[in-house]
Amino acid sequence: MEEIERVKSERGRKNRIIGEGRTKPRNQSRMLNNRVVHENSLLVFAKYPRPGKVKTRLTPPLSFEEGADLYSAFLCDSLEVYRRQKDCFESVLYLSDIHDADFAIDLLEHEDVITGSSTLDLRSQQGDVLGERLVNAFRSAFEGGSKRVCVIGTDHPSLPIGYVGKAFETLEKNDVVIGPAEDGGYYLIGMSTLHPELFVDMPWSQKNLYEELVQVIDEAGLSLHVLPSWYDVDDEDSLRKLMSSVGLRKIAPRTAQVIDRLESIVGDEKDEP
Repeated sequence: MEEIERVKSERGRKNRIIGEGRTKPRNQSRMLNNRVVHENSLLVFAKYPRPGKVKTRLTPPLSFEEGADLYSAFLCDSLEVYRRQKDCFESVLYLSDIHDADFAIDLLEHEDVITGSSTLDLRSQQGDVLGERLVNAFRSAFEGGSKRVCVIGTDHPSLPIGYVGKAFETLEKNDVVIGPAEDGGYYLIGMSTLHPELFVDMPWSQKNLYEELVQVIDEAGLSLHVLPSWYDVDDEDSLRKLMSSVGLRKIAPRTAQVIDRLESIVGDEKDEP
């Protein structure tokens, strides 16, 4: 079992329990050991936006601080959208380092992603490599009572939220769902039961990751649904693509504000006023 730390605020946030907080959904939920368990769980893998530790492929042209600001906006915008879908799925934030939990909560409160007496289920990624961390997170969700589990990141703030809802819908009839990324990886992976072999010896961060994963799924005899492709914002070209997104200000307002400040650096123009 992965270790889960419960982090409580030391500055009067007594109702905001981090680690095992649950908000009762209206749909897709059931009782397990006298607690409400959502049948659909979205595990959001993320880091705390520390300068020099995030968006390093964008530095240059951005400074470390600007890269952190951009990632911070991605994180807040994405998590806010995910949390609005509580009737479809519950969202669990998995930080790469649990020692950043207080900093992350401060950020999310400041940006009103967490408000009032709302709770956030926040856990730490467990494992030495990404594949091990993914397996442990999936295992924890299934052992906790979830029937369909997806993992997603925060590098695609303009991703249509309907793609995530579709992922859970397709898992009612398929073993695996994948959202392929334009760079050859994937922005989402989901399963209706744990298949650890999908994360062993994979070419992480390589252009052939998606192709290798599909091959493993095929060899394992698992049914697969493929979502529409989308793009992660990891380099200058993908950042320019994001900047040209129509309606970005409505979809990801914090991201749009940061981009307003970065236009002169990246040297592109958005389509919207």
